[in-house]
Amino acid sequence: MTQLRQVILSLFLFGIVTTSSAQEKTQRTAQDQFYVSVAMLGLSWYSTGPDTKWYNNALSIGVMYDKPLGKGPISIAGGLGLSVYNYHSNLRVADGRLVGNAIPLIESDSTWHGYHPLLKESDFMKNKMTWTYLDIPLELRFRTKPNNKNNYFKFNFGLKLGLLLQSHSKLVTEDFTEKYINFNHLIKYDISPSIGIGYGRWSIQTSIGFAPIRTIAGSSYEWDSSDEPMKYTVGITYHISKYAN
Repeated sequence: MTQLRQVILSLFLFGIVTTSSAQEKTQRTAQDQFYVSVAMLGLSWYSTGPDTKWYNNALSIGVMYDKPLGKGPISIAGGLGLSVYNYHSNLRVADGRLVGNAIPLIESDSTWHGYHPLLKESDFMKNKMTWTYLDIPLELRFRTKPNNKNNYFKFNFGLKLGLLLQSHSKLVTEDFTEKYINFNHLIKYDISPSIGIGYGRWSIQTSIGFAPIRTIAGSSYEWDSSDEPMKYTVGITYHISKYAN
């Protein structure tokens, strides 16, 4: 958690520096400082995957600096962000030292994590995996001319590079609570193409990228190494911007 607090503090310091720099220069278009995004999260499986909840979600914050390309409506933007993905399903994380019927994926220092067969809905009250990423978002932006209220229509195509900072799981039943931190079989990076459309400070964003889960039990509870799911998000982003046209 100390690492996450350092990342969040760095984001706000970067935002303050960006804002101060923006006030000293006259730019043709808006310079986005902070953004906050809330999205629905889904995972696509090649075979039968786990049962999931409708409230799977992704939360993101960050800062971006927008730079115009010439005198036209096109600009590029880059920055730094933090994303947290919460995945609720009946897929259980397990520790091989404690659970005999879990299946190992990767061994490391005599400690490995795997999955139980999929749980029945009646077996638990809560079962969640959470993944936290450091993001480097890059976007190509198209904007219409701002109106007298400095609002405009905007479109963006982007690519978000992510580094997995932390992962944890929590299983709650009537009899016990089971937690694991930084389980070792997850993919450590993410590359997510994205597209968005918006007006003023609001936009609708969608993206698709790698899910950190490496393998998954199919309908027969047998492992399929080719079944590495893709994650996708659809959500709303709010930008806190400075206009200096």
